[in-house]
Amino acid sequence: MRKCLFCDAIPKTLEHIWPTWILQRIGPQSAIRGSSGPRSVLLRGPKPQLKARCVCKACNEGWMSDLESTNKPLIAAMMRDLSIPLKSSQQSTLACWGVKTSMVMECTLGHRQQFYTKSEREVLRTRRTIPANTFVWLGRSLGLDSVAHWGSDVWEEQPLGPDILHSYVNTIGVCSFLIQVMTVHVPAVYRRRPINIKPRPTFQRWSTVLTRIWPSNKAVEWPPALAIRAANGPSFEDVHTRWGPEADELR
Repeated sequence: MRKCLFCDAIPKTLEHIWPTWILQRIGPQSAIRGSSGPRSVLLRGPKPQLKARCVCKACNEGWMSDLESTNKPLIAAMMRDLSIPLKSSQQSTLACWGVKTSMVMECTLGHRQQFYTKSEREVLRTRRTIPANTFVWLGRSLGLDSVAHWGSDVWEEQPLGPDILHSYVNTIGVCSFLIQVMTVHVPAVYRRRPINIKPRPTFQRWSTVLTRIWPSNKAVEWPPALAIRAANGPSFEDVHTRWGPEADELR
């Protein structure tokens, strides 16, 4: 029997993946879009719901709810397209929210071997510790009237092998708010080498579109200078697929 993603309890109920407060703020005709690998989902209607039996009630109504409450004012402001400053501590809690959501979304969409390890999920629950070699960015989107999630694996090269760098990228959008999470699993043979991530050259000004909040040690302003889907900005697809095997250069 499947255990909770974050502890050893057995999930006995279907739990909401997207919080009700987020769906309520989108409007009467909400939509939920998502994909993880080859599987995708599209739900439309006045009260769309995405539920899964992968998180126990205690986690969902305990530490996960606390993390949601902490980040709700920040996410709500960005959903409404309000400019806000973000202290480093706020960036850290937003990054935790993004990683938690990435872990849950990976479970709900598609039958695949889970990327995040049991240890990574447990320390996020118990210590709010973000996995090593994780990077998180914030962006501002235009024209997104739904909640959306895109998840995909990125391999350093083909063929796959035990010494190949493996990344998992999640891009999560809610109205004007967009967050992208990338975690890199680094084989032991490379762990003493610096990680130098570099996106594909589909767009040359990523620093004007996405603001990195993890790792980060300084205050930042949201939104970035250029919006996604603006006349001179990249598309959603460009943002999510900006990490590619031929251009990762993670070593």
